[in-house]
Amino acid sequence: MPNSPDPSPRPVRRLAGWRLIVVVFVSVFAVGTSSWAASASWTAAPVTLAGSAAAASVSVTSTVTTPPTGQFAVQVTSPPVTETTHLGAFTYANTGTVPLALTVAATNTNGTLAANIAVTFWSASTAALCGSSVPASGTTSGALTGALTLPAAFASVPAGSSLALCVALRLTTTTAASQGQTVTATFTLTGRVGANWSATAASAITQSVYRVPDPGTVTCTNGTGTSTDPVGTVTLSFPRAVGATSYNVVRASTPGTVIVNAVPPDPNAPTIKVNGSQLGVLSLGSVPILVQAVDGTYGTVSAGSPYTLNVVVLGLLGLRC
Repeated sequence: MPNSPDPSPRPVRRLAGWRLIVVVFVSVFAVGTSSWAASASWTAAPVTLAGSAAAASVSVTSTVTTPPTGQFAVQVTSPPVTETTHLGAFTYANTGTVPLALTVAATNTNGTLAANIAVTFWSASTAALCGSSVPASGTTSGALTGALTLPAAFASVPAGSSLALCVALRLTTTTAASQGQTVTATFTLTGRVGANWSATAASAITQSVYRVPDPGTVTCTNGTGTSTDPVGTVTLSFPRAVGATSYNVVRASTPGTVIVNAVPPDPNAPTIKVNGSQLGVLSLGSVPILVQAVDGTYGTVSAGSPYTLNVVVLGLLGLRC
């Protein structure tokens, strides 16, 4: 009888197959559950990056696009709005690469006048669209000496864009109260991204208040002894002051006390006569005086052009040049 094949090798092959499966499973499981094994066994071809990364830039510009009228001259009676209020415009631009929140602050060179100028802001897409009057809504208000708040449109200005900041400056006192004063206000614009990135730019506006100018150099002529030009009286002559409606003569020591106010017969060649009783002289000597121009339309008085008169004995105390 032929020998039967030994059946024992078949189970061995099956066992070997199970061992292979176990080895493969263990290997896969080890790679899948060990981060070190995964990163160590993974490779990839190098990749070249196209393009570049650029840091954000923060920058702003400020331009006085429409300068406001530079001088306030407010009439005493029924002044028009154009005299009390000056309109202008800045153009604020975000020249950086990220949106910016804009704020503005003002400094000044004359706190007294700055306190008497009210500021109103509103926004427009361009300075040409600011209009010719202050709008009824959408404005913010302050003073050149106080905190200034920009309109809501400036809370987030996109990169590469610009906005017009329309401004109205209003004198809150009279011409007489602020005459001759000047203030330069510097508006500093700040653009911010978060708490640490910022950029600034500044623009300045100068405002003044009208004061009638002094008359020219004063000359003097002694009285000739006629009925209209008695001895002891002097005639003061001077070039006219532009805008003057009359002239004062005052003592230099008390410039606020008017001795003589006169409207000259010839406004182009003004003269004023003064005698000792008008000056109230009580003793011999010199008396410094000022000749002031008066502009009654705007209620302003000039500082005065100086001259010194002499008190002499002419029967009674009288004046001489």
